[in-house]
Amino acid sequence: MFLTPRPSYARPPRLPTDLFFQALHAYPPHVTVTEVEGGWELGADVPGATVDDVKVELTGDTLTVRAERNDTPREGSERIRQERPLWKLEQTFRLRRPIDVEKVEASVKDGVLTIKLPRLAAPATRTIPVSVA
Repeated sequence: MFLTPRPSYARPPRLPTDLFFQALHAYPPHVTVTEVEGGWELGADVPGATVDDVKVELTGDTLTVRAERNDTPREGSERIRQERPLWKLEQTFRLRRPIDVEKVEASVKDGVLTIKLPRLAAPATRTIPVSVA
């Protein structure tokens, strides 16, 4: 497999009712990895997230995706009811194939984060002439 997910652990529940809400709002990452021409594409559901809510980091062979949906009330207003779920996503993957780090792209559209991971081009074979020393 191209990507190996590393386990992430949700916070422990604070109250007994938190177990129910944590099950609903501890957002499990729904990720799809597809091999495309020239590399791989990773798609992750991030409903309601904007570009500012998503962070993608690539360090060595580790790809980390973080996203959070926070719905803060406007200044001077008071929230009376909250039914829209707030969630936080953090998923780490170990890249098992070399990629071209300089050409990695990430975009968010219609609640889906798409990360394009281009395959690293194989180095060209070069014949080196041998001379008499």
